[in-house]
Amino acid sequence: MASLGMHMTYSKRRTVPTAPLMRYVKLNYADASLETISDILQIHKSNYTNMNYRGKIQWQHADLYATRLGTHPVNIWHNWYELTKGYND
Repeated sequence: MASLGMHMTYSKRRTVPTAPLMRYVKLNYADASLETISDILQIHKSNYTNMNYRGKIQWQHADLYATRLGTHPVNIWHNWYELTKGYND
């Protein structure tokens, strides 16, 4: 296969575990409906349901979801700075 002299670098997908987010929602929004939670997160109900089965989500989404829940990501992922070290350098 011929090379065109271009070099493409693919970075590792940067993710954080989903479980802390699910625990945070369960503890702080125990009486909220699926629709309410998905509205707060501004995602479709099926996406929220699917998140329960995923082990990880992109760190940018995690940051956004924490903000939409009215908190800082470190309050959900207690090792947030360790998990995201070097991601935004």
